[in-house]
Amino acid sequence: MNLDNLANVGDLFAAIASVITLLFVAFELRANRRKNRLSLITSLDKGWQEINAQMTQDEVMADLFFRGTNDPNSLTEQEAARYWYTVVQYINHHKSVWTLLVKDGLDTHHEQWLKTDISLVYNSPGYRAVLLSLKEWIPPEFIAFAEQQEVREFKAADWRALVA
Repeated sequence: MNLDNLANVGDLFAAIASVITLLFVAFELRANRRKNRLSLITSLDKGWQEINAQMTQDEVMADLFFRGTNDPNSLTEQEAARYWYTVVQYINHHKSVWTLLVKDGLDTHHEQWLKTDISLVYNSPGYRAVLLSLKEWIPPEFIAFAEQQEVREFKAADWRALVA
């Protein structure tokens, strides 16, 4: 075997090694991206839990939330501002999860949760007002997604029946 043949064999091995390396890097990048997305969803879950914990532990906040959702005109100016910021947190969480599910195609258990949350509160007078106030900052596809959900009336009696 002469020197030219050895050089050709070396080039072949180098090409194969390069392809294998590129495939490995692509696989690792994909796995890392998925791990980061799942980490983001976990972070979003914690945010929801914190807001919901506040609602369950603070009667004043819970009252404000339910009054604002059903009749935003019943709130004082200060209460309306607190209600708006609370609902914006929920909407931002929903929008982030929607982005991961719909735009990025990340398959998680969150889709039904998201649809249920939206169907229960987004068409209430208070949520609707907040959503419309954010319309220029929210993707129109998210607003269309929210408007496509089945509307359910949010009643405390329904929730009591679930936990009884």
